[in-house]
Amino acid sequence: MRLQDLASSFARLEATGPRLAAVRMVAELFSRLPESELEAAVYLLQGQLGPPYEGVELGVGELLLVRILARAYHSSEAVVAGRYRRAGDLGLVAESLATERRSRQLTVRRAYDALLDVAQASGAGAVERKTHLLVALLGRASSLEARYLVRIVQGRLRLGIGDATVIEATALGAFGDRRKKAIVEHAYNVRSDLGAVVRLAYAKGERGL
Repeated sequence: MRLQDLASSFARLEATGPRLAAVRMVAELFSRLPESELEAAVYLLQGQLGPPYEGVELGVGELLLVRILARAYHSSEAVVAGRYRRAGDLGLVAESLATERRSRQLTVRRAYDALLDVAQASGAGAVERKTHLLVALLGRASSLEARYLVRIVQGRLRLGIGDATVIEATALGAFGDRRKKAIVEHAYNVRSDLGAVVRLAYAKGERGL
């Protein structure tokens, strides 16, 4: 799936009020994703790069992210910081700075892998490597993609999609009945990796899960 399509789903979810509507939208999103991208999409949907027990952190602070946006969009740190003070959301700042850019066909998998590379950068030169990787990623992203990529990096995705919504959406999308959420919930209790549970539900069905 193109990252642009995932970002568009995020935008719709952000504008959605009732929880049941969100469940249906997430189920529809999962049904459109190829099996190979389901795990990554689940993690990104919750602003993560893996199950919480793995402790995968991007390790990019606010000041560094301001510097990254300035470099990615050929602006100054003062301009980025000023826009951030007014908007209160670096994702919206990135979106406004990237307005004229078109997506270069980023996929969900490529974007996820790029963010994982950022998280795994460590040791001497890690800050510069993280900076280089994120500048390159944002340079390929559309304005809407940039909004959500930056929010994920900052840890403020703002979609409000918790485990319960993902579990219910999986029951609806994979089994056709959100009342079967107990099956998904039990699997999650056994294997505390929601991305893997969702993938298994779609790949192997109710019995396989």
